[in-house]
Amino acid sequence: MCSRFNLLFLILLTPLTLRAQNKLEGKYYLSHPEFMIIDFSDSYTFSKDGTFTYESRGDLGPINYGNGTYQLSKEQLAINYSTAKNINSEVNIESLEDDEKYNSVEFHFEFYDLENEKEVSATIFKYFENKSKNKVFNSNNRGICNIILPKGQEVQTYTISSLGYEIFEVEVMNNSSKTIKIGLAKSRGEQIFGKYFKKEISNYTKKEILFSDGFQLIKAKN
Repeated sequence: MCSRFNLLFLILLTPLTLRAQNKLEGKYYLSHPEFMIIDFSDSYTFSKDGTFTYESRGDLGPINYGNGTYQLSKEQLAINYSTAKNINSEVNIESLEDDEKYNSVEFHFEFYDLENEKEVSATIFKYFENKSKNKVFNSNNRGICNIILPKGQEVQTYTISSLGYEIFEVEVMNNSSKTIKIGLAKSRGEQIFGKYFKKEISNYTKKEILFSDGFQLIKAKN
């Protein structure tokens, strides 16, 4: 009688346990026993609200990063990467008053390191559908770059690049001269957009999740 009661208790408890484990929290490292690479890490940081951040790093620094939402069940873990660009760099644009007799405007760029606020040199790319019209503007060693262009009502899109920092786009209206101060954040590698995949779970504990393809998520030690 006692053994029957215990068996019934376990049957009733199992669904409750699985439902309680449908959220993850903390940092997990992704690995595979047969594909271990020295000086390389692949990690997910999960939150109870159903979101995650991802980062991969090699011996030369960051490789990829991303963020999104996840869904966990007793059978599988589904990962859905966001399609939104995630930029840490800061852009401050200030419009200036121009003399009405001038038909041109000037964009005054100032680049600096977001962490230590030191001046940083950068390159500004202006791309066109006709690639022969593409333009490149380089700042000086003090992070200053001035671009003069005709006055109008068009949005100008520039790609900002500096070694070791994020690469991103800035949009500026050419209706007046502007001072554009840009605090560059360190590069986290290439962002992963809009990727979605599922992994079938073969075993799940508080410390690790084993998948049917041999990969595993191991919780980082505090």
